[in-house]
Amino acid sequence: MILASISISDSASEMEMLAARELQNYCQQMTGAEIPLRSSDDLGAESDGSVLIGLPSNHPHIGHLAFSRKIRNPDKSVEPEGFVIETLIDGGLSRLVITGRDPKGLMNGVRHLLQEVFGVNFNDNQRIPTRDNLTVPELSIALSPPFSIH
Repeated sequence: MILASISISDSASEMEMLAARELQNYCQQMTGAEIPLRSSDDLGAESDGSVLIGLPSNHPHIGHLAFSRKIRNPDKSVEPEGFVIETLIDGGLSRLVITGRDPKGLMNGVRHLLQEVFGVNFNDNQRIPTRDNLTVPELSIALSPPFSIH
């Protein structure tokens, strides 16, 4: 699946918007192309390759996918600050879902995708790889932090 757009709810919290913009920013730095942010209301036939980013309680499509068990529900499968990242085919369209048990978990999920899948190095001498496109392999990840800092 090649990332084509980022879908975020109109009712997204500030942290959810920050996570979506961070993903958008790093994707642009890697490819040189801007991946558009779209409202979750705009998911339609032209949205193959969409990243659905948000919490099940705020993003209607993520909520539906979790409720219908097409993806793991982060409220039931991870601890606070944990996240779920899954690829799936939904209505014939490729999707990448990044969600969390809470907003901090969502941000952890975005950071995990950037670091572990796309190779971004967040250490002191930050390294951002250059790519022609952002191809995502099949993913099914549910991780909780070993400990949380409040």
